[in-house]
Amino acid sequence: MEDAKLGAEQRQALLILWRIQCSLGQVSHLLKREDQAHREWSEARDIITKLAATIDETTLREHFLRTALASFPQRKRSGGAGGPGKEQSGDCRFPRGERADGRGARQQYPGEVRVEHANADRRLGR
Repeated sequence: MEDAKLGAEQRQALLILWRIQCSLGQVSHLLKREDQAHREWSEARDIITKLAATIDETTLREHFLRTALASFPQRKRSGGAGGPGKEQSGDCRFPRGERADGRGARQQYPGEVRVEHANADRRLGR
C-alpha cells in the first residue's frame, strides 16, 4: 500500500491517492495505530477538498464531497448500538452511493461523470 501511495504521489494521481490514504487509515486503525490512521484520513480529506475546488458546478461539487467524505469513519460516538466510543466506518473502496450490484458512478450518474470528465479535460487543456 505504501508503494501504491508513493506511486500515486509521484504521478500526482489525486483521485487514486485519497482512496489509498483512506485505506491506509483503515489498516492503521485496525492495527491500533490511531495517530497514523488519523494522519492518513486527514491528508485524504485535504485532497478531497482540493479536488472539489476544481469542480465548477455546485451540484456536482457537493455530490462529490458528500460521496467521498461518506467513505471515511465517522467521528467517535458517545454511545449507542455500537457501544461507547466506537467509530462507524465507511469503506474507502466503495463510498456510500456505490451500489451493491457493482454499478459505480458511471452507471449511476452517467451525465454527471461526463460533465466532471469534461471539466477535468478543460483544466488539463485537452
